[in-house]
Amino acid sequence: KTLNKKIDPINEKIDNNEKDNLRYKILSFANSLHNGDNHTRQEYETIFFFYDKYEAIIKRLSITNGYLETEMEFIRDTYKKTYGGVI
Repeated sequence: KTLNKKIDPINEKIDNNEKDNLRYKILSFANSLHNGDNHTRQEYETIFFFYDKYEAIIKRLSITNGYLETEMEFIRDTYKKTYGGVI
């Protein structure tokens, strides 16, 4: 039990760092799209993967983030307009 009490804060710190890193990458990608930049399918797929990881982390941390959800909708819409089909 004592070991878990020491590890839990470390795991939470790691999750928070990863969350912030993923959030930054996703928002940077969205900003690039807002600025009219083009991206490959692979770049979109990477962002979708990052978002799935981000969602798992915020669920683990019991937090939400409406702003990032809005930007992901924009990213998904842009992907559909560019490449068609379902994500």
